[in-house]
Amino acid sequence: MDKKLQVFISSTFTDMQEERQAAVEAILKCGHIPAGMELFSADNKKQFEVIKTWIKNSDVFLLILGGRYGSIEASSNKSYIQLEYEYAKHIGKKPIAIVLSDKGIASKATEGIYDIYNLEANTPEYKKFKDNIIASKMCEFFDNKASLKSCIFSMLRNCEENINQYHGWIRGEKDINTYTYPYIIKSQEFIFRYINKNDILYTKKIKIKALVDGIQYFSDRYMWNSGGNITQSLSNPRQIIVDEFMEGAFKVYTIRLEDISFKGREYEIEVHFKITNSTFRNHQYLGVTISYPSEQLHLQVDTPSNLTLSHCKYNIYKHSVDRVPEATKKLTPNNNHIQKTFTILEIGKKYNLEWDIN
Repeated sequence: MDKKLQVFISSTFTDMQEERQAAVEAILKCGHIPAGMELFSADNKKQFEVIKTWIKNSDVFLLILGGRYGSIEASSNKSYIQLEYEYAKHIGKKPIAIVLSDKGIASKATEGIYDIYNLEANTPEYKKFKDNIIASKMCEFFDNKASLKSCIFSMLRNCEENINQYHGWIRGEKDINTYTYPYIIKSQEFIFRYINKNDILYTKKIKIKALVDGIQYFSDRYMWNSGGNITQSLSNPRQIIVDEFMEGAFKVYTIRLEDISFKGREYEIEVHFKITNSTFRNHQYLGVTISYPSEQLHLQVDTPSNLTLSHCKYNIYKHSVDRVPEATKKLTPNNNHIQKTFTILEIGKKYNLEWDIN
C-alpha cells in the first residue's frame, strides 16, 4: 500500500508496556506508522499540549484500555487517557478502543501487575469511562497480547478499506513536491568489509532529518543471498530494534529512535551486520534503491591483502527492477578498496557497486 497511516497509541504506561510494544509491532507489520508518548510523563499539562498536537497530526487514534484509569489531571478530575480520547473525538477523529477483558484483568492481577484488592477497574470513574467507550460501538476486547494484535490487524484492515478518508504518508517514485515525507535522508554510508572469504562486516550509517513533529521509528531493509549467520547491532544504545520480518527476499527491521522528533531534528543511525560462515561468491553487489528524498550516498568495499578486487564498476538503474543500467563506469581498486559517492539522487532509481573478488 502506497499510503501509510500514522496511528497514535494511547494507554496507561506501567501496566501496558508489553501491550504497547505488541501494538507497535502489529502496526508496523501492517505497514503503517505507530506514534505514542511513552517518553513523556503523563501528569505534565504543558506536555499534554504536545500530545494534543500529535493526536491532531495522526490519522488514527487507538486507545488501549487496561485495568487502570491512570494519572488524573487536576482541573478536570479526569485521567489523561480519557482527556486524550475526548480530545480526539472533539477534533473529529473516530477513536478506536481496544479494551482489556475481565479475564485479562484477572490474569494481570494474578501476575501482580494489578492489586486484586484495590482494582482501579472497580472505581466509578473507570467504569463510567469504559461504559462510554462501549456505548460508542467503536471498541473491541482482548485477553492477551496475541488477541490485541488480532484486534489491531482487523481495525487497520477496516481503515485501509476507507483509506481515502485519511491524509496519511505517501512515498513513491514521482517528484518530491507531489508527496509528503516524514523525513529526508541527509546521508547514507554503506561499508562492506571482507574479513576473509566467508566472514564480512557490513555497516550502514544513515543520517535523517525530520520534516514533521512526532517521528519515533525508522524502518530499513536489506537482502543477503549468501547464507551464513547474521548478527545485527546498533551503535547508539538508546536506539532499539523493535521489529523484524521478511518481505519477499528482503529482511525489514524497524528502529525506535532515542527520542521523539520535532521538525528539523536530525538523527544518526549506525547499524552493524556481522556475517559469519557465509557462502563465498566471487561476484557481488552493494547498493540501494532510493525511496526517500536523499542528499548523499557513499558506497565502499574493503578487502584484506590476500583477496583481490577486479571488474569493479558502479551502476545507476532507472528503476529497481531494471537489469540494464542507464549509466555505468569502471572503478579502479586502490589498496584493496573501491568507493563511490553519489550526490545527485533520484527517488525510484537504484545505485550500486559491482565487483569480482578472488
